[in-house]
Amino acid sequence: MDKYIIDECLGLDTLAERIVVREKDSNKTYLLSKMELMDMATTVVAYQEYLPLMKLSYENVALYFDIFTSFDHKISATFINLISEYFPMGNLDIYLQKLRNNKNALNNQLVDIWFAQILDGLMFLWNQNIAHRNLKPDCIYLRGENNEENCSLIIGDIIPLSVAYDLRMRTRLPRRALSYTAPEILESGQYTIQSDIYSLGCILLDMITCDTLTDEETLQLRICARHDASTLSETLQNLQNVHETIPALIGQMVVPNPEERLKEEDFLHDEYIIESMHNIDSSQMKYPSLSDKKQTRNDLVNNEKFEYYLNYLKQHHNAESRIEYAIQLCNQSKSIDLSSLAKCFQKDLIPIVEHFLSNLIIIENTLELLIKIIHNDTIITSQIVTFIRKIIPLYENNEDIIKKITDILIVLATQNEKLLNNARIASHLVQIMTKHEHNADISAKCCTLLWLMAKDSMTNELRDHQATILSILLKILQNHSDNSDLFTKVCFAFLPFVFEKSTVDYLVQFNLVRYFTIGLQKHNDNRQAIKAALAVLSELFKLDERCVMRFLCSRSNDGTLLDSMESLNKIFDRFKNYIDIARGILTLLKSMSSYDDAIDEMISTKIDENLLYEIKRFHSENDDIAQTCEHIMTCIRQRRAIS
Repeated sequence: MDKYIIDECLGLDTLAERIVVREKDSNKTYLLSKMELMDMATTVVAYQEYLPLMKLSYENVALYFDIFTSFDHKISATFINLISEYFPMGNLDIYLQKLRNNKNALNNQLVDIWFAQILDGLMFLWNQNIAHRNLKPDCIYLRGENNEENCSLIIGDIIPLSVAYDLRMRTRLPRRALSYTAPEILESGQYTIQSDIYSLGCILLDMITCDTLTDEETLQLRICARHDASTLSETLQNLQNVHETIPALIGQMVVPNPEERLKEEDFLHDEYIIESMHNIDSSQMKYPSLSDKKQTRNDLVNNEKFEYYLNYLKQHHNAESRIEYAIQLCNQSKSIDLSSLAKCFQKDLIPIVEHFLSNLIIIENTLELLIKIIHNDTIITSQIVTFIRKIIPLYENNEDIIKKITDILIVLATQNEKLLNNARIASHLVQIMTKHEHNADISAKCCTLLWLMAKDSMTNELRDHQATILSILLKILQNHSDNSDLFTKVCFAFLPFVFEKSTVDYLVQFNLVRYFTIGLQKHNDNRQAIKAALAVLSELFKLDERCVMRFLCSRSNDGTLLDSMESLNKIFDRFKNYIDIARGILTLLKSMSSYDDAIDEMISTKIDENLLYEIKRFHSENDDIAQTCEHIMTCIRQRRAIS
């Protein structure tokens, strides 16, 4: 347990004590299942039997990551501890109980898909010569987010023989859990694939009776069916109106005699099962015709209407490979109606895609579709921002995905920056900037986002990350000192922070004034960069005299003292025809004019005789420029008189 931190204790169920844990190194969340066994000898055998399960890797089977044993001396108990995949959406039993309590039916299409997914996982295990031995609804988990119906079913809690036969484990099982157990196990204790098939039939019975039978009624049916299959006949007959095929299958699976029960090979020849497995692209079945399997996919290629893609996505919303294929085709299509796409994107497409957030191809193509419609007003919503926010942590190391995300966020922030601020996107933005500070394109986009989010008002979240943001901006200036466009964007990103009281304290720590001064000289041929640097420095000079002194005493990276005043002369010489540059220079000088040391520097460099004179002469028709020049010259004359 030294590798893990306990997050939440979920309590004891029929199999084990469940605890949500986090791995210290990776910060990933897992489920710890702590099973008490009869003695240490049984625990050692169980440990050896669980080791092969650690190697299992299949889409519809839960993953195991770690295993270890423990001993509690206080109660003289031995435990086998399993670290496995964690499913925040819970298990099938919880969802079926929820439907049953509200007398709601499980959608038939979902029954078909979920049955196929359970069978797909079981057939994978059977092909590895593994019987599940513990199949019931609370051992089948929901993988996905937000909506149960968008989840896929994952088989978990597989138990080896030593655990299945452990006396302490068997005596803990309540009547309800035992009701899913095949009769031969209770009689002879022999577990086979046939036992799993019986349990699967009981689960199917639960799935199609949510709106017609209570939990107690289904329990009694399962108990009675163990001794006499005819007990189910009337119920299954009535259920023919609910589902055309499943009731007949249940009648063949929930049979007391395993010899008369549906067998594994029978699944391979049943048309309904073949079609259901086909629809989820199961690799456990051999399909009658390869061309048949591709038929609906070929229809997609030949159909250019978005409505067709949408219907296909809805029909196969739990089949990952089909969703991936359909979204790729939709994105590649040149004639998709973008207004239809925009109308359905949030309501229909996002709920499907959210089920496959870890699939790079699906996310990449979905983002590209979103970029095509992002300027549509119907897309500028909090739901889109929330969707993007979920993606960022999963792909923060993927530069291509992050570029697409920042492009989308810039459009959203341009239209309504409050959407981003309300979604608390700043912390994710800081994470991206930290990870990609060496990527000029991503850094530039992030700086633009920062400015858009803070230009009207600074949020508490941005204030909380102020020190980190200023540190990152400094690193960006250091890493990309020759990039004029990025320098400009850093200036804009920094500007809203100038008006925060705590900024002056950070300036000493990060020495940003020096880098703005260096940038002013390095990029003196780029008008936008000059305007941005002059604006930032002017505001900083108003805050504190130390900023002015750092400007006057800054040195280049090789230690050479920078002639800051002379750089202003060069800038004006280059851009003397641009009144905005003249105003920027004068605003800078005026912000320095209240400090004696700065005036002394102006006197020593004869600013009034050359630069101010030239600006005033060149823009003599502009009254505000003339007035500002006169104000600064007056300050210089007064200082000379005192000296």
